[in-house]
Amino acid sequence: MSFRTSPPPQLASDEYADVLSEVKSLGNARQHDSYPERTLIGKFWNGNIQDFWNEIGRRRCTAQP
Repeated sequence: MSFRTSPPPQLASDEYADVLSEVKSLGNARQHDSYPERTLIGKFWNGNIQDFWNEIGRRRCTAQP
């Protein structure tokens, strides 16, 4: 397959530790140096996004022509 991703780094590797630290810092709710764009993206995805799309689809399907 031409679209397969590479395997994840080994758990005991420095690369894994670096990536884990990055994820923890981005997911920190108390982080004060976050970019405003990241805050907006986080708020958007914090909701139950599939319910929003289901509601949009339901309203579109039941709308009068």
